Amino acid sequence: MVMRARGNVYHLECFACQQCNHRFCVGDRFYLHENKILCEYDYEERMVFANLPYNINSISLIKRQTQHLQLQQQQQQPHQHHQQQQQQQQQQHDDRSSGYGSTDSVFDAK
Repeated sequence: MVMRARGNVYHLECFACQQCNHRFCVGDRFYLHENKILCEYDYEERMVFANLPYNINSISLIKRQTQHLQLQQQQQQPHQHHQQQQQQQQQQHDDRSSGYGSTDSVFDAK
């Protein structure tokens, strides 16, 4: 079986939103935008962003407003790296126990 949309033919398995891969059922609303099948949500989202005015000043403003977030992330990265190193060292440490709740070591000679 196939589905048709404005002259295009799709296998039923392929008849899905090309943004989020949501498969359509009979009666679902879909949109054909720039020769792509989109669900209602993704189509409306594209329309919202397409209608936003492009303004270099607004992009600069957004960059300035989010710059402090990048600085915070960069400051946290060395701290996180140090924590990861400590965790790796702890995981590599072998206490030589049998691991079954016993404090006896399998390496102790009896």
